[in-house]
Amino acid sequence: MFTNTTQFGGKFEHRLDAELKNAEFAYIASGYVGRDTVLNYEKEFLRMSTLPSGYCKILVGMAYFEGLSPSSYNLLTNLNNNLSSNSQNSGVYLSYTQRYHGKIYNFGQNNSRNIYLGSSNFSQSGISSNVECTIEITDNNQKQNLINFTDFLFDPAHAVKIDKSNVIIHGSQRSKKQISRASLAQLPRHRITLSQVHQRNIPYFDFD
Repeated sequence: MFTNTTQFGGKFEHRLDAELKNAEFAYIASGYVGRDTVLNYEKEFLRMSTLPSGYCKILVGMAYFEGLSPSSYNLLTNLNNNLSSNSQNSGVYLSYTQRYHGKIYNFGQNNSRNIYLGSSNFSQSGISSNVECTIEITDNNQKQNLINFTDFLFDPAHAVKIDKSNVIIHGSQRSKKQISRASLAQLPRHRITLSQVHQRNIPYFDFD
């Protein structure tokens, strides 16, 4: 267990350092990513993408729906382009059908996989300064379930590389108005009725 506290497992950042240094391939699926963290590990991402059977895939789960700053967009796009030029199986992806807020870290080496699941976003606060809770998955059935789920997240039906995403860039001329009605219509809409609220015993506020 890694909580970023000395009392309970220490910083997840230290485990990430070791995993990324030795990994031949990696999947990282996180709701949010931090610029500093991406820059800190960019060298290892590119190293994996140049290996004969290596690759690196990063999923940002909330960016398509919330947008990115120009600097974050440029950083992630450049990383995607460099990864993709080394390996078509590598790149930076955005979830575009539904918001993804989970955090999965999947590292592989010599036919083995180390998988971590928890609350730590791929950011300095998530892996170092916030109090979080991220654990290594050791049960083989659960590991396979997470491998299958990760494949689901990165499937083209659910994720797209950032350079193909038409993501909103804050402060630029690209805005929600420029996203076609057709692309918006393709996004699923999830609504819950008041009767469903009562049936599921979900607490709610009723304002007159």
